[in-house]
Amino acid sequence: MKKTKTKKIAKAKAKAKAKAKAKTKTKTNNRNRKYNRNGNKKSKIKSQKNMKGGAFSEDNFKNDPFNIPRLSYPLKLEKLGEYKEKLSKVGATKSQIGIFEQILKITMHVSFEEFIKSIKEIIRKFEVYIGGNSFDLLIPEFFFGMKIEQKSNYWISKIFYLLMNKKPRHIFTKLEDLLLVLSESEKNNIVVCDDAIYSGTQMTGILGLVEGFLSEKTKLPGNYFFHILSPFISDEALNKINTRISLKKEFYFHKKMMPIKYYIENDKEFSDLIDAPSLKSKEQIVKDLLMVDPDDDPYPIYFDHRVADSLSSLPYFYELGIFHISIGKKIVLGSLLQNCGDQTRIEECPPIPYRINIDPTSVQLIETSEFEHRYK
Repeated sequence: MKKTKTKKIAKAKAKAKAKAKAKTKTKTNNRNRKYNRNGNKKSKIKSQKNMKGGAFSEDNFKNDPFNIPRLSYPLKLEKLGEYKEKLSKVGATKSQIGIFEQILKITMHVSFEEFIKSIKEIIRKFEVYIGGNSFDLLIPEFFFGMKIEQKSNYWISKIFYLLMNKKPRHIFTKLEDLLLVLSESEKNNIVVCDDAIYSGTQMTGILGLVEGFLSEKTKLPGNYFFHILSPFISDEALNKINTRISLKKEFYFHKKMMPIKYYIENDKEFSDLIDAPSLKSKEQIVKDLLMVDPDDDPYPIYFDHRVADSLSSLPYFYELGIFHISIGKKIVLGSLLQNCGDQTRIEECPPIPYRINIDPTSVQLIETSEFEHRYK
């Protein structure tokens, strides 16, 4: 009788857990983007449906094949003359045409080969720092609220993992797992990876959740040391994370990114091009031309594996060639990137390798062993 009752209780608990899991919803995609993928203003922000998937598998993470870019997507600089002529025909001023050219000039395109080299560089820095000490890898599924395999952090972390000479002891995705690796006698090294940290808001959110959890659950939060590996980072991100997060941490990066505002303020050639009426700043004039909201501060950089969203980069400019001449008047030049057709929505080209339902012919599926042989 007692065994039957125990079985019933266990069954009821399992059912309740499954029901609670089914109710979990994803966060709004792309951080409440104010424009839709074809470059028109959204009337209402909508959430994407939760992507289905099983629990994180360390074995799959280590061994499953994964997608990488098949092609490279540099700017179509050979068409600059054609672009300038089209802009002139639709009434763009000399100043606006000059700004268009300057944006192309300051843009940093990071090919996949360059991206891998930058990752290997900071891995070597990290391995020198860590020496013979052990470390664990954190993939923050707890922050994203959706299947982690379809987020950039999983994809980036996998690349870092495969290129490391010294491998982590554990790979975990849940906050609770941090307690499993706690050692009172030595420093607990935790690695978090990213491809680029723009404003630092997301990484601050991840580390903030970690900090809150450790402060609540353990008396030894000081025994944790976080290593943040990201080949590209901004001063804004470094300042934000260091100011708001008190966890012990070290940053490893290849290059600092500068926002468009930096070039306007520090590049005299660029600044002199901008005709600024008294009611508008030079910065806002440039943002209006590029479909950037006043509060955003994007960076003129993109990668073969993706162009970041409009809070961080210039997807409508690079992927669709949209340039606003005046209120209600814009020109659509088509994609400014080589090997991309004239798509009508952002996030189509460059294709994002880790996205669900991606066209398999647009990317290269690679075995982990082949990836290590080719790039390590």
